[in-house]
Amino acid sequence: MLQFKITLPTLPPEPNDIVSGELTVKVGDAESAVVTTAKDQLEVVGLEGEQNAALSVSFAYIDDAGNRSVHPSTISDSLRDTIPPADPGALGLVITGET
Repeated sequence: MLQFKITLPTLPPEPNDIVSGELTVKVGDAESAVVTTAKDQLEVVGLEGEQNAALSVSFAYIDDAGNRSVHPSTISDSLRDTIPPADPGALGLVITGET
């Protein structure tokens, strides 16, 4: 499993009547998860999915009347493992004899 987070767009300048956001995340064949975000929230953490699974994400703002952004921000990608393994420890050299 790969753990990941989604960074959210910065809030548009005031004045605005945005009260929250809504992030929808679909990983592979799983059901979509909907996360309500605070107005000034900058990221959603604690997400995970199978390596190489398709990823579909959308984010919209919601205003005080319940209206949603007309054009949500979207991502379509796959969860690729780009984290290298740990570096190996130091090599050692031992002299074992002389001729």
